[in-house]
Amino acid sequence: MTALTKTTKPKRRLQERTENTRASLIQAAIALFSELGFDGVTIKDIETKAGVQRGLLVYHFGNKDTLWKAMADTMFVEMAEALQPRLEVMRDINTRDQVALIIRFYVRFVAKKPAVARLMSQEARHRSWRIEYLADRHIRDNSVSLRELVTHALGLTEDDFIHWYYMFVGASSLLFSHAPECQLLFKKDSQQEDIVERHADILVAALLSVKSED
Repeated sequence: MTALTKTTKPKRRLQERTENTRASLIQAAIALFSELGFDGVTIKDIETKAGVQRGLLVYHFGNKDTLWKAMADTMFVEMAEALQPRLEVMRDINTRDQVALIIRFYVRFVAKKPAVARLMSQEARHRSWRIEYLADRHIRDNSVSLRELVTHALGLTEDDFIHWYYMFVGASSLLFSHAPECQLLFKKDSQQEDIVERHADILVAALLSVKSED
């Protein structure tokens, strides 16, 4: 074994531990912030949920604000990466089918990761640095692209798109972010594949039928 190998292995192990600790803190933050909101969660809560030693959040992220940003970036990067293969397909289909594809994608994504919708529900109700961060870094450009597509495909005005957009976002996600209520009221697991696909079918039919007033 060379001296270089002896030096490299400890560095790799340290890097792996660092990455694992950061990932654990981010996943704990996703669970807690999406359920309790930013102000309802302490650094200690996150470290306890992550199962890491006290002080490691500050060591790796500096403060709760920076961890929140890293958590938000992680969630929206995962969504963007999952959407990327669909964007290739969209080049070869008409605009209405493109809208349907996006609806189905988002329904399936939030069914798997309802914390995304829960986080947005926590943050979008109040004007804060966090919703401004989400809008500026992750949401605004996507909403502009979606508006251009939907207004062209469905013939909607830009004002009507506002209504369409919140119908899309809210109706896509509520069934999954309110999964406990669905279980209590209807004794159904809303994340079952057949329910997810039927939800997507119904939303595609409803949202593609929206028209502007003549």
